[in-house]
Amino acid sequence: MNSDRQIRSFSLPVVGVPNIINIGFHDNDADPTNDWRVTVENGAITWQTDTYAVNPGANALVFGYMFNFRFDASAAPELYRGPAWPRPATPWMRRFYLGDPADTLPDYVPLAQPATGYLGPITVSLDPGRLGRPYLMRSDLAVLQIIKDELGKRPIYFSTSTGNYPDQLGLSPYLVGEGLVRRVVPGPVGANANVRLLEGRGFVNVPRSTALLFGVYRGGETAARPRPRGWIDVPSQNSLLGYVFAYDTIAAALRESDPTRAARAVALRDAILANTTYAPAGGRGLDN
Repeated sequence: MNSDRQIRSFSLPVVGVPNIINIGFHDNDADPTNDWRVTVENGAITWQTDTYAVNPGANALVFGYMFNFRFDASAAPELYRGPAWPRPATPWMRRFYLGDPADTLPDYVPLAQPATGYLGPITVSLDPGRLGRPYLMRSDLAVLQIIKDELGKRPIYFSTSTGNYPDQLGLSPYLVGEGLVRRVVPGPVGANANVRLLEGRGFVNVPRSTALLFGVYRGGETAARPRPRGWIDVPSQNSLLGYVFAYDTIAAALRESDPTRAARAVALRDAILANTTYAPAGGRGLDN
């Protein structure tokens, strides 16, 4: 979640929801005096703390924190009770998971030596050495089948949080970095006025990534705010590494053409990293 303005209330419509009980709230501390107040009226449950005008230091929900809002009910909202929900006419994979036991992806497929996979308009090399194991798991087969069925029909992206997983599947020639994702394209990628090949990062759409990182995304700026105690929820700090990688990548791409933005990207990268347990000595990443 990205919260630049601090969330101070949360309202959930419950019209037609019967027998609401056990309404609760939980935040990041053990102080019950700053728990959010709760009301049930006008067909909604509302949790709230003081407004900024009343109390600037109230227990607002900010980036990096998680609050829990909960209740029990004896049934779903009336709107969702009773109707038959039609199955989508076009499955996300044409061959598998259609109800026939014979039409199910296997648990795994042996991959004792390199093999070639034909995924619609693209061809991939499946190498057990690059994959790190002599077999393809069901999840791998599902990814490959989805690409085969849907590439060119709908956008397909890999989050940067997946690391080099798409490269392990032989997709490197068909990947273009765009901010926090890598887009799969229906043909081999080549460098041009917008797309550059960056060492260790593959092909990157520089204008698109620049626009996303400096004009669309808000999480990076928020995550870069000074946090003397570090990222309060350490198990979730890996969610920041996508921004670290993206800013590091765009800094390398813009170092010569736009040094001002490149310097800003480096500053954001280092500030985000400094809030994690991965921060190097001195709080700075390694410039490329």
